[in-house]
Amino acid sequence: MTPRNCEYPQELVLELEGTCRLTQIQVLSHQSHIATKVELYLSLDNATYNRLGFLSLKSNKESQYTARELKTVHINSTARFVKFKLHQCYINDKNVYSQVGIVAINLNGEVEEETGPSSSTDEMELGASTPSKPMRASASITPTKASLLPLKPPSPAADDTADLRFDAKTAAKIREIHVAKEKAVAMEDYDQAKRLKVLEQQLMNIGLQLARLEGAKREAVANEDYDAAKRIKDEILELEASIGMSTTPPTGRSESYGNGGGFPANNRSSSPPPPPQMTTSTYNSTPPPAIPSVSKQRTQQPAEQLQQSYEDETERPLAAASRPPPPLKQQPRSSAAFSTPPDDDLNDAPLRTKPKAPVENAATSGGGGNPHFQGLPDCADLADPEALPDSLLSESAEMVSLIGEYLTTCFYSNVWNHRDAAIRKVALDLTDPAFTDPHDPLVVLSVASTMVQSGVSDRIAQVALSAVALCHGMLQFAETHATLDRDAVVQVLNNPLIQLVNKLGESLVKIRDEVTSVLLQVTKTYIA
Repeated sequence: MTPRNCEYPQELVLELEGTCRLTQIQVLSHQSHIATKVELYLSLDNATYNRLGFLSLKSNKESQYTARELKTVHINSTARFVKFKLHQCYINDKNVYSQVGIVAINLNGEVEEETGPSSSTDEMELGASTPSKPMRASASITPTKASLLPLKPPSPAADDTADLRFDAKTAAKIREIHVAKEKAVAMEDYDQAKRLKVLEQQLMNIGLQLARLEGAKREAVANEDYDAAKRIKDEILELEASIGMSTTPPTGRSESYGNGGGFPANNRSSSPPPPPQMTTSTYNSTPPPAIPSVSKQRTQQPAEQLQQSYEDETERPLAAASRPPPPLKQQPRSSAAFSTPPDDDLNDAPLRTKPKAPVENAATSGGGGNPHFQGLPDCADLADPEALPDSLLSESAEMVSLIGEYLTTCFYSNVWNHRDAAIRKVALDLTDPAFTDPHDPLVVLSVASTMVQSGVSDRIAQVALSAVALCHGMLQFAETHATLDRDAVVQVLNNPLIQLVNKLGESLVKIRDEVTSVLLQVTKTYIA
């Protein structure tokens, strides 16, 4: 646990018992004292650290701070020291002293043969040794000021496709396609570059689904639900087979991107080791509901079924490349709209599944777009969100009764496009008497308040801006309903105001300006 009311970022340094080849890093976060982001660094001498990437943690509000989030990173790197840089914590009622807690850290790997004298451990004497096999580590939390020297940024060329969210094989494929695409651009073969871009986007979507299935399989095994684990394993194998991800190394490269544009048939000598991969987070709590599985029909046609917006990190979590991958089958062109908002920091992407009771999308049935997003032309082709657990739906009964199960599912989706669309749709509906009149105005404000509170703290800048706009709509709605009790409105606004005040320290000027405008409006209306 970090000190009370400390400055961020804080650093946690682990010294291993020797030079080790690490294959996996696991971080189990505290249930309420949660960092917004954890950066990972590796070093051999405790002097120069190489940035491995970062982990984005969720606020855990959905579980009422009863679950613990586990993050797992698969790597293949040699290190003597591992440093975790803990960034600003989430603000909640249970974390009154703005602390960050790490319940457990698990490092898996093996100790390599010593080739020279080990480095001095005098700098680590504040740490406490914890035995583990096959290596040991000592740790210390070092308070540091926010004005740290900037690290050397990773190479943009190597940073475009590598991601902690993909397994090593998928990341290798993505990297190889990206390299081929860059060569096509350099040779001005734009038709080939366009084809490779589509392949790259499709493979990213498939990789995200594979990562989620792997997490679901581990969770099923932990719960001793072996039938579900076997079913998920079969789905993983089918999905891997559908993109030609063989378990045995192939002898050549896919013609669709290996030599189609006049590229070299092999560039193994210039490729670094495989990049790390971050699996889907799991929660160390009571067993969750059964995770929705993907039908065989979906796994046989991944490129067409996985037409979702790919969440691309603006602060790329990893700079690495890998050897050429197995052959990749040419996939049909996807018609999905891939969009990335400006100045955002996107979070983990989800497994694509449909809601339990989905409403037929007019876009797929010959209509003029998704009927749930009428008034939002840019969301007309947005695909259906993943399903929500029954427990979360029951807890959100008030929201479901107001905006419906579909928009509620979108609001809690792991895909930022869904969250943004749901918030914008509710903001639009607040001006429609046909939407608000059948409901108690205080209930309308309460649901909107919940959406603003969650949206303002979202890591995606576009979602946060939409939530601030919804807060503007709430204030206008309250002004037009004179029957609302003034104190009741202030009570509803309490929780969003905490998040809005916290956003005043946001680095993006546009968000700061919008938040300031809302706070001034609240001050003039309810305080002055």
